[in-house]
Amino acid sequence: MQLQYLPLVFISALTSLGGFDLIENKIHFSFPILISQSDPADNANSGTPKGKRSPGGTRKPGDPIGTCPAKNKDIKAIVPENVQGITTQDYPVFWFYIPYTETEVHSIEFSLVNADQFETVDRIPVTLKNTPEIVAISLPQTQENALQPDRTYKWNLVINCTEKELGEENDILLYGFIEKNPLENQGESAGFRYDEVTEKAEFYRDSPNNIQTQSEWRELLHSINLEEYFAEKIGEINLDE
Repeated sequence: MQLQYLPLVFISALTSLGGFDLIENKIHFSFPILISQSDPADNANSGTPKGKRSPGGTRKPGDPIGTCPAKNKDIKAIVPENVQGITTQDYPVFWFYIPYTETEVHSIEFSLVNADQFETVDRIPVTLKNTPEIVAISLPQTQENALQPDRTYKWNLVINCTEKELGEENDILLYGFIEKNPLENQGESAGFRYDEVTEKAEFYRDSPNNIQTQSEWRELLHSINLEEYFAEKIGEINLDE
């Protein structure tokens, strides 16, 4: 995939949509703009752009990320590599392995955006309590935050470890996509289900010595190439009102 610069006329159009803010003479987009010149096979399975479940890049595993300290394991969204999936829930839960302690992080923000209309559903601060661990995040259960059927949403997790170094080059940004679908539309061919992660993670968290729950959690992580995170403890849902 290749990235192209946006033409000035398109940037001008975005201002009318609230697509970015002008801060200190710099353009700051509130959502990522990707212009792809990839092969057709890259998007053969879905019209939704791929997300980002880990920092990636040319860095080596264990290297520092932005202003955050080096860790043996990277921060990771517990999703498949294409970072797409479906849910039946009005208020789905999103799971992330966060290797940093509360004192190592200045701020964490989770947000959900209507991917079709570029409208922010909500954004909340995330509080770390017992990390490193696999953290569960969900938006407050208000009518405005309920996912609508057959709509695609983009979630974002932004972490910054140093107050004096705020900015995209110092932030850790993970993002992905979720679609609200009725249960009858979720056959075996429907793809990754966010709800399955919630179900199996909570079963394993509540009964860690049960052989069946161990096996099911390990198999799920193996299916999305994240089995190395099996031994990490699982936290309660992080819900900031």
